[in-house]
Parts: sequence; structure tokens; C-alpha cells
Amino acid sequence: MSEETKQITYCTVKFQIGWLPGAIGFTDAAKSALANQLNIDKRVIRGSYAILGASRDPLIQQGAALKRLLTTIRNQYTISEYTLVATANKEENDFKSEKVAGSYLIEACKVEEFLARFNDVRESYLNWGKQVAEFANYQRIKDADQAALGSDWKVVEPKYPTSFQMADAVSCDLPRIEPFNASFTLADVAPATAKMLREQAEARLAASVDGAVGELVWEFQEMVKSVAQNCGKRVRLLPSLGHPQQDLRYAEVQQILRHVDDPDSIPVDKLLITVQRAQPKDSDKSKFIQTGKAEDILLTQEEYNALKPYETDESRVLTQSSFDNLIWLANKIQSVKSMLGSATGSDSLTKLAEEVSATLGNMGGSAAEITKQLRNSGFARQQAKATFQSFLDKLTSTELEIREQGKGPRRKIKVGGASE
Repeated sequence: MSEETKQITYCTVKFQIGWLPGAIGFTDAAKSALANQLNIDKRVIRGSYAILGASRDPLIQQGAALKRLLTTIRNQYTISEYTLVATANKEENDFKSEKVAGSYLIEACKVEEFLARFNDVRESYLNWGKQVAEFANYQRIKDADQAALGSDWKVVEPKYPTSFQMADAVSCDLPRIEPFNASFTLADVAPATAKMLREQAEARLAASVDGAVGELVWEFQEMVKSVAQNCGKRVRLLPSLGHPQQDLRYAEVQQILRHVDDPDSIPVDKLLITVQRAQPKDSDKSKFIQTGKAEDILLTQEEYNALKPYETDESRVLTQSSFDNLIWLANKIQSVKSMLGSATGSDSLTKLAEEVSATLGNMGGSAAEITKQLRNSGFARQQAKATFQSFLDKLTSTELEIREQGKGPRRKIKVGGASE
């Protein structure tokens, strides 16, 4: 078989997953119009109000779990596709890499297995979306938002999504599988064109592999950081007396998510913080009692800073999910190792993933067992924090190395396709 007719090794998988709106936002113009309509001061209308909190309704939790499963299946088989884009700031033949939204690379031999798993969950996810829109479920979720928003409900109600809008927001493309480098054999075109198409395909694959390594390093950093923080101290809020949210004094910050963590639900300029309200014990003001349930709050970085977060001497509550996530990502890096090839930083990344996996194995193997061991031993907790902090330092060095080396000439990667 000639080079021109070799079977293509890589394919692209294209799809996007739609999710329920996580917030209702107001422009300055909308604030002014609403303030006049409600006869209230424009300044009391915030820029954004969180709605549909997954922590408040089991049905929304079920949908969130299905959406995560779709993403998990995608991530088990694919890496993000990147493309090379020329800009006015670049020299001729010099490009920057950009992620292709909703497009991923997959090895052709794994396409059928991926589709079988993905389509089963996709059908369940869409059926769940129909359930959310059913009158009884929709009304329960809406009533919960009304109760949570309190006096702000009159501001939010005119823009609150209808059941039809919520059902329409729950969407998932049929995955479109396409050959990666061309939909025809390069023998069908002139040699000069074949050469150009081959070089374009090689450059796209190189950009995708480099991008995937950088993306995995960043995700690994975040998850290792989460575990290290889990083994550390609690962070509480201490807004000034008289602050509009002084009721959050002593609340524990359990989690902070940004736009990069959940682009569908969190605006670019916002943080979604999970807080657990608390109050000092009467008998010992240095200790606290939790009150009510944890809740999600959407706010800007400046608004968060104004709540004056501070680290206490209390140990954080160990969350099993942090270890679950890290175990999963370490395994994910191993599963796509062959796709990463000899990309800058891939060797150090895969070796560190093996080291993290071995450490987690020695600590108990499963997330539940690791959490149990650390809760029962302050010494083990301190050792774990030091260990994962060292992993975080290595990942930071790897990321800096990737950024530095990324300034040099790009390498070429040979893919299945034509040659001269």
C-alpha cells in the first residue's frame, strides 16, 4: 500500500454539550429599566444572580452527574484539537495555537468503542432534560430559587427561564466523526497541493498534541493543588460589620470555581464560591458550628476580596472527590500517553502521573480509603500535604518549561497520510 492510500490514524470528534443556565445577568441598561419598573434604586440590583443550584435539588444533581459522565467518556478517548492561526503580530510563517471549540482528536481504532459508550449516556442526558421541564419538577426548582433569592426574587423573576427554555438548554450534539487530515486520498490532488495539505495536517496535530500536554499539566496542577489544600487549613470569610454580606462572617469557603472550570455556568469575570455558613461556639469563640446547608454564590474577584478571606488554624474537611478527581486524571494521562508522543513536557508529565498514581496506591488506593486514613492521622495528613506540594512544584516547573520551549521552532509530527 502506498503512502497516498494509507489508512488515516487520527479522526476528529466534534460535539458540544448544552447545560442549564447557571445565572441571570443584567446590563446597566437592563438595571435602569428594571429599577424604574420596580421603583427601586438601581444600585441594589447586582450584575448577576446565581440560579438552579445543583446542591438544592436531587434532579439537577442527577443531570450534572450525567453531564460529567459525558465529559468523562470524551476525556477518556480524546485530546482537544488545536489549530494554528496567523495574526498581524506574528512574522510570516509564524503562528499561534488556538483550541478548536467542540473538536477533539481520537485514534481511529477507538472510535466505535467511544460511540457505543457515549451515545448511551447521551440518550439518558436528553431524557433527563425532558424530566426537568415537566411541570412538577420545574415548579419545585423554581420555588427553591425563589426561596433562596428572598427579596431578590422580584428582580430575577421577569428573566427567569421558562420550562421550555430550560429543556432547550439541555442539548448534546450527535458526535461527528471525520478523518483528521483529509476526506480524500492525497493522490487525488497535485503534488504541491498534497505537500501543503500534509504539512497543514502535521502542524494541526503538533498544535493539538502540544496543547493537550499544556492542558493536562494545568488540570493536573489544579487537582494536585486541591488535594494539597484539602490536607491544609480552613479558609473563612470575615466581611466588615455593615458590609452588605456581613451575614457571611465566619462562613467557610469550601470551593472556588472559575470560568475555566465550568464555562457553561460561570461567566468569564466571575467566581462561583461554595460557602458553609457558621457561627462561633458560645463556650469557645475559636471554634465554630455550621448553620444551614452549603450554598453557591456568584461574585467577582473584587467582591470576594471584600469578604476578607483568611486562613484559620482549623484543619479542612477532607473531600473524597478531590482524590477521586486526581486518581481519574492520573489514569487519563496514562490512557492518552501514546497520543502525546514526544511532545515537549510529555515525558515528565507521564512520569509524574505514574509517581502520583503510585503514591495514591500506597496511601490506600481508593479515594474513600485515602480519605479515611488521612482523617485518622494528623501525621499522615501533614506528610500528604508535603508530598503533594512537592508534586505541585514539579508541575509548575514543567509548565514553565513548556511555555519556554514553546517559543522555539515547532517540530513536525508524521501522521497517516500522503508523502511526497
